Amino acid sequence: VRQIVGEGENGNNLSYNDTLHRMIDRENINESERNVLVSHQFYLPRGKKADEVERMDSEIRTVGNIDEICADVLERFDYAALGHIHKAMKVGKESIRYCGTPLACSVSEAEQEKGIIMVEMEEKGTLTTTVLPLHPLREVRVIKGDLKDVLKESCEDYVTVILCDK
Repeated sequence: VRQIVGEGENGNNLSYNDTLHRMIDRENINESERNVLVSHQFYLPRGKKADEVERMDSEIRTVGNIDEICADVLERFDYAALGHIHKAMKVGKESIRYCGTPLACSVSEAEQEKGIIMVEMEEKGTLTTTVLPLHPLREVRVIKGDLKDVLKESCEDYVTVILCDK
């Protein structure tokens, strides 16, 4: 295990990114077959830094973004179904995607459209994705205004109120 995940060529400790790359390389993936990866990890699009990727305040962040992985390691897969980021997004291309959470987990996710990604795979190299929208019983909303106006906004949703009057 130390050879694969702990030490580099010169006995130096490997970064988290280097370790994951080595682990996937170790698997000898047959790229002539279809390959799907399911992973709960913080992947960065090629050339992006962690602070350039929009994340919600409810997501767990590590000190120094030690858990970030360059998404180039996913390019050998026909599809990579990713979790960790709460907002649905592509990581560079259609076949590498975060589905996002099915329900909003914090105020920073207010107004986000939630859904499930349906992936249809045909022959190798051909896939289609369709977002199937989810409509929760209660939305997460932000209501901003004077107290008298806010009180008129009666609803069953989860609400953060920002009062603007004195």
